[in-house]
Amino acid sequence: DLIKTRAVLVEKSIGLAVGDTGIKLKGFVDLWARLKIDDWKTSSDVKWFKSKEELQKNTQMLIYGYANTLEFSQGPDFVTLAHNQLLVPRNSSTVTYAQRTETRVPAQDTIKFWKTTAIPLTQRMQEVAKLDDPSAVTPNWNACSRFGGCAFRDQCAALKGAGAAGPVRNP
Repeated sequence: DLIKTRAVLVEKSIGLAVGDTGIKLKGFVDLWARLKIDDWKTSSDVKWFKSKEELQKNTQMLIYGYANTLEFSQGPDFVTLAHNQLLVPRNSSTVTYAQRTETRVPAQDTIKFWKTTAIPLTQRMQEVAKLDDPSAVTPNWNACSRFGGCAFRDQCAALKGAGAAGPVRNP
């Protein structure tokens, strides 16, 4: 932890054992305080800025919230999640716009997310990592067009086999 003042930590190191998978999830939380998480994000387009509703479902923020909930289990029933979002146009190093989005999430929601989403997802990733044949992996068509599209689209065996049905696109 780089800085500790008044129970606020900058770049707080976290480590969470993921169920019985033998995997330890590690990360660094930008700003960590009692039942409060702040994360900073830069983007070249405001379309990637998260809303309160998106923050309440964001994997990274819910995992951070879960870790925070575990550490501060004696307290309010909510953890505050916040994104400090900075717009930095392409080929620039200047912030042209900043937006803070903050929401409160029930602590129980972070626990439920960990148990019903994070652990099963990690277990599935372990299964997929053991496969020798990429075509044995069930495609996630919703991922094909996210974040500007998949870099492996031209060589995707699953996409070539999709035929007329093709991948489902996110709106």
